[in-house]
Amino acid sequence: MNWIDKQRNIVDFALSSLLRRWKKNLALLCVYTFVVFIVASVVFFAEALKREACLVLEGAPDVVVQRLVAGRHDLISRGHMEKLARITGVSDVKGRLWAYYFEPSVGPTIPWSSPRKPPDVRERWPSVQASPGRCRPERGTSLPSGATTAPM
Repeated sequence: MNWIDKQRNIVDFALSSLLRRWKKNLALLCVYTFVVFIVASVVFFAEALKREACLVLEGAPDVVVQRLVAGRHDLISRGHMEKLARITGVSDVKGRLWAYYFEPSVGPTIPWSSPRKPPDVRERWPSVQASPGRCRPERGTSLPSGATTAPM
């Protein structure tokens, strides 16, 4: 008996064993496939959450100090900020601009904070050419009837 015949006999034995209990083997295949699917999904989801958390928290401060009065944010004086800056290990102290906005149509009070540097409108919309108090439409844009532009 040569090497090929031995291999053929092993394959025949394996296939006959699988086909003898084909329902049991099919059920095991389905269960193992399901388990691998669930484990892979959990791993991928966890990695996605970690990645998104890193992207969201990239520009966030390490520590936020805020004052609460009656459950709402309140202002901290500059003197407190200077005291915080003198603590050993503190590299930078920045204030933030924030406010509460009550939306009457929806009902809730929405807290919001402003970025340190306001965005430049021209970066987002390059065709806008504005100066304080005046606005000029882009060339080729028609104005509504009766509208006039301020002299430039």
